[in-house]
Amino acid sequence: MLKKLISILTLILALQQTGWATDKVVHGGKYDVVIYGGTSAGVAAAVQVSRMGKTVVLIEPGDHLGGLSSGGLGWTDSGRKDMIGGISREFYQRVKTHYDDPKSWPLQKPESLNVERGSGLYLPNADAMWVFEPHVAEAIFEEYVKELELTVVRKERLNRETGVKVKAGRIVSITMESGRNFAAPMFIDATYEGDLMASAGVSYHVGRESNEQYGESLNGVQKEQMRGHLFLKKVDPYVVPGDPSSGLVARVHADGAGKDGAADHRVQAYNYRMCMSNDKRNWAPFPKPSAYDEKQYELLFRNFEAGDMRLPLSLGAMPNHKTDTNNSGAFSTDNIGMNYDYPEASYAEREIILQEHETYQKGLMWTLVNHPRVPKKIRDVMSGWGLAADEFADSGNWPHQIYVREARRMVGAYVTTELDCRRERIAKDSVGIGSYNMDSHNTQRYVTEEGFVQDEGDVQVSPGGPYVISYRSITPKKDECENLLVPVALSSSHIAYGSIRMEPVFMILGQSAATSAVMAIEDGLSVQEVPYARLRERLLKDGQVLDLPKGTKQKLLSSIPKLGDGVSAKDMSEHKDSTEHVSQRSPTSELSPSRRPNIIMIMADDLGYECLQCYGGRSYRTPCLNKLADEGMKFTHCFSAPYCSPSRAQLLTGRYPLHNGIKRVIHDPKSHHEFLDPTRETSFANLLQHAGYATAIAGKWQISFFFEHDTVRDFGFDNYQCWEIVDADHERNSRYANPVFIRNGKTLEQELDGKYGPDENVDFLIDFMKKNRDRPFLVYYPMLLPHFPWEPTPDSNTSLRESSTGNGNAKYFPDMVAYMDKLVGRITDAVDQLGLKENTLIIFTGDNGTQQPLVSRWGPDNRKVYGGKAEPSDAGSRVPLIARWPGKIKPNSVNHDLIDFSDFLPTFVELSQSELPAKKINGRSFTSQLFSLSGTPRQWVHVQKEDVRYVRSRDWILTDKNELRPVVEIGMPPARPVLSPDTPEQEQIRKELTQALAEAAFQIPEKGD
Repeated sequence: MLKKLISILTLILALQQTGWATDKVVHGGKYDVVIYGGTSAGVAAAVQVSRMGKTVVLIEPGDHLGGLSSGGLGWTDSGRKDMIGGISREFYQRVKTHYDDPKSWPLQKPESLNVERGSGLYLPNADAMWVFEPHVAEAIFEEYVKELELTVVRKERLNRETGVKVKAGRIVSITMESGRNFAAPMFIDATYEGDLMASAGVSYHVGRESNEQYGESLNGVQKEQMRGHLFLKKVDPYVVPGDPSSGLVARVHADGAGKDGAADHRVQAYNYRMCMSNDKRNWAPFPKPSAYDEKQYELLFRNFEAGDMRLPLSLGAMPNHKTDTNNSGAFSTDNIGMNYDYPEASYAEREIILQEHETYQKGLMWTLVNHPRVPKKIRDVMSGWGLAADEFADSGNWPHQIYVREARRMVGAYVTTELDCRRERIAKDSVGIGSYNMDSHNTQRYVTEEGFVQDEGDVQVSPGGPYVISYRSITPKKDECENLLVPVALSSSHIAYGSIRMEPVFMILGQSAATSAVMAIEDGLSVQEVPYARLRERLLKDGQVLDLPKGTKQKLLSSIPKLGDGVSAKDMSEHKDSTEHVSQRSPTSELSPSRRPNIIMIMADDLGYECLQCYGGRSYRTPCLNKLADEGMKFTHCFSAPYCSPSRAQLLTGRYPLHNGIKRVIHDPKSHHEFLDPTRETSFANLLQHAGYATAIAGKWQISFFFEHDTVRDFGFDNYQCWEIVDADHERNSRYANPVFIRNGKTLEQELDGKYGPDENVDFLIDFMKKNRDRPFLVYYPMLLPHFPWEPTPDSNTSLRESSTGNGNAKYFPDMVAYMDKLVGRITDAVDQLGLKENTLIIFTGDNGTQQPLVSRWGPDNRKVYGGKAEPSDAGSRVPLIARWPGKIKPNSVNHDLIDFSDFLPTFVELSQSELPAKKINGRSFTSQLFSLSGTPRQWVHVQKEDVRYVRSRDWILTDKNELRPVVEIGMPPARPVLSPDTPEQEQIRKELTQALAEAAFQIPEKGD
């Protein structure tokens, strides 16, 4: 007896020394709420229960609180941050408070962190901070424990076989492997794996459902919609290259990918989010695992040897020269195909899987630094990196939590699906808001029919804004369990879970689950019977964000919910009450939903105002564009940015470069942090796609690099064939003769030998229009012509490859303009021949002025006009704009209103009856002008070259340096700034344009902008 007492006292003393609460820990006991899983959701739930005055025990199978939030996931994937409230936002506010202390920056100045993706990672005046070191996150979770004296039990695993006692549909108690027992009226499963939920007999799913099951488009096998992180080179998978009989190298299977959209058992890949450092003051070398086997990296070597020189890592910057390191590329930290058994494996089997993942990833890092088959320039880069020496001290600087991207998913009272994410259904019982991409990492690595290795499963599609998460998605079916809530392994399809599975959202749902649990206890109800109105009232009181942004509408339904769409047979009869359907009203009196126009947006590359005959050009023949202007409307004052990439970004997003971050031409892979980010920006294609349009793009992309950021589908294009590829030596491949394109994720090279690139793009788009003639479609055609190199076209009287310099020969520029015009005619003719003429808007413009070495003749006086590309002047940014829509646009009409490239997005939104993006835009619709109505024309346009910007009215220009100058016609010398004191008229003009400069800059930003 004495020995037993001494043992108990020793244990209590040890617990007290750790600072953990000890109330009822030793013997277990009865609590109001038992939470299993010390993830961020588990901690948030425990905090909420305690704040509501109930007793709670938080049981963590491991030794650390916070799950991924303290396990290396320091770059917070969150979507719309203004949709994050309650304890979740409070956590990130505490992060900000920590980094407000200069002592928190021993190795780095805060302002030097603000370089990634062109955005501020530490903003002194912000209320929260979204990037953080792992130990900082864990310390904040421990602060909650200490402040609220939370009871925490660590290193106790649930007896998954017999440890969950269920009686009359309620969990009575749970028992750990050690025999310790915990009883309570309410339970919360906050594990990533859903262990408690599964042991309680609640229905769940593992793997990918078919698209058919829930009426989705992004679930199941996704071979045809493969995103990034692919093998871009042809890599042989056989031990003896070319010999299938020799067997496969490691980490690839021979079963084929499967049928697109079909269900399978596969789970998206896991990895460890390593915290790395390149600061030798806080640096530990990557260890070589004792079980290292170089054969496991044969595909990595072969991929390098095939010419793929991408650094196979994504380095998200964190304070003090650290990273949140993630997967990137074809062969990286994601351990593809090695986690299928993990969700339902025993603890012993999971340990084997975890050890295999750790050995693989440690071995990968050692290989990238040391192996001679890794290119020297990769080894040189990686040799500067190591593990952060002050993180994960008790596990050799290795994260204590693997990234379980998904495991089991409950099949509960409501299944959240892609329809919810896209807002085709909006549940009325919101307990949180999601907004991140529908994001799945690769699930398998297989051998293609051509005999090469490829990855499959990567999907990254924006939902098009915030969406509601239903309370019923965190509750089991009532006949399965009445006193359990599941905020992490919640009821969701595979692809919807890919959006929900963000740590801020888990904390939101953890708080909501805890609030419901307390209310159920107080009223003696099952969790399914908690009145939503009362739950909502309390959640709002505690700072949760439950409603979509003002003005957000439901999308047009692609289908009526049916059995299997997340609703039961009983729910079908109550569907009107369980899902809100917001009717769509047409924004224009001219259109009806059944007759929304097809939209074709054509943009020439480096073609100024002076080049077209219909605008007074005298140097080049443009009969097809002349005809387009005769049949439609010609705008005389349309303005782009003077550079390629900023024009494209402004056109797609409706936002000026100072907001979307693209201020200069994207041409160097070393500046890959400057790319148009689909997690931050929304394109007009996203908006039309979500309104039911089929979408396609062909031509020049140039807002990201395909070898690292394949963002085309992220921005809403279902089908694409694009140029702008950078090879291993950072050289662009041909766009004209024998081009190299990427079509829907596949690189086309040999297939296009002997072809002319511009022709291939038009063929691709015409085929798309034929296939989609019976539904509204969007075609975006950013042409390749007539950008240098100036080379012969198929209509030139010489070889297609003749070129005298790297830029070609300017004598071929007229041929290229003529061929560009011919291709516009092919598009127009195809529309007419398909019988789509009366319901198709065709728009033509140019992305910026003509290249500077070129000289053209223009106007009645045949004056010389020098190409102005890259100059913030009319010659650099004034571009043609022609629109044709028979029956809607008056033929041979001219409009002199000011238009800029931000105006296309709101115009397309209005015509397609879709919705504006959540973020504030700069554009205004010119639909009224198209219909020859007065509308509300602009008084100024905004032009920006890098960090120099100005606003331009019809007659005056004001720069951001307060220089006022009169506008001069194209072809005339630029006007000097007004240096003498302003006249009263000029003073008023300066005042108005100064206000315009401020307005263009969103001087009073929207929250979250």
